[in-house]
Parts: sequence; C-alpha cells; structure tokens
Amino acid sequence: MHGVERRGHQRSGQCHGQYAIGANGTLTALNPPTVAAGNDPEYVKVDPLGRFAYVVNRGDNSVSQYAIGSDGTLTALSPATVAVSIPWSIDIGPSGRFAYIGSVSNSTISQPAVGADGQLSALSPSAVSAAGSADVKVDPSGRFLYGESPNGQVSQFSIGSDGTLRALTPTAVSAQTSPASIAVVRP
Repeated sequence: MHGVERRGHQRSGQCHGQYAIGANGTLTALNPPTVAAGNDPEYVKVDPLGRFAYVVNRGDNSVSQYAIGSDGTLTALSPATVAVSIPWSIDIGPSGRFAYIGSVSNSTISQPAVGADGQLSALSPSAVSAAGSADVKVDPSGRFLYGESPNGQVSQFSIGSDGTLRALTPTAVSAQTSPASIAVVRP
C-alpha cells in the first residue's frame, strides 16, 4: 500500500515527501524520498482511481500534476504545473474526469478536465463565480459541488455530464461564520 504526504508552507523548489504505508500503518520513505513542487504547496489530492496526484501551489498560482507509479512514487507530468488563478483547494469527481479548484481570493471555482494522461485542461468557461470558495468538495454521487467561504457562505452547484458547473437556486446558503473546510456525505 502506498501513500502521499501533504507538506505545506514550503518555499519554491521545496519538495513533497512520499511514503509507503506498511501493513501495520508505519510510514517508510520511498525512493526518491521527495519530489519537487511549486511555491507554497498547500493542498494535495489524489484522483479517485489512484493514478494521478495534484498539489495546489498557493505561492505561484499553479497546480503541480504527477503520475503515480505502481510502486507509489510520483513522476511529474509534462508540463509539471498548470497555471490557475489564485488556487486554494482542489477536489476531483468520482469518475476522475473532472477537477475543481477553489479560489477564495477571486471568488471563483476553476473547472478543468482531467485527461487520460492526467493533464488538467480548462473547460469552457474555465471558471465560474462563487461566494469565495476556499474549500471545494464534490458529493459522492458526482452530481453536485459545494464551496465553502470564510465569509460564512456555501456555494452550491450541479455538475453537468460535461463537467461544467451550474449554480443552484439559491446560489449560496449561510453557514457558520468563518468555516475552515467542508465535507460531503451521502446517507
């Protein structure tokens, strides 16, 4: 079994650690023990099929993209990063075909497709307006996306078969003041 460690608040050129998870839960560094990431890597997401990993680099407005090898090691895709406007978090739908990147600073959610090779490529439109989405989550069915905002709002969207987001009515609902993250469960 293999795993990827999240390490945040690093300077440009710093690396993310990568570890194997033993049967007893202990971590062992893989070889190589680290991979390069962008400036201020903060949020890691592995696609639901376990083929690709993505790291939100808040310091340089990019997302690093990696293939996950059969031994769990990460290999940077080409290009190694894609530009995203002020990224904060990322989630991937259960099909693994679409990603959603929240931006609290410019109140948008970017909506790239995930290619068969793991490359992120913008859908049209490339982003939709949201109530300042810091953390974004796709529901387990893959039909809805929710974005929480530090201003106490949760934006709500349906996800089309083409991966694009469509605002629900109302477009946002009130939440507690300054929520830090959101989780979606289905009964």
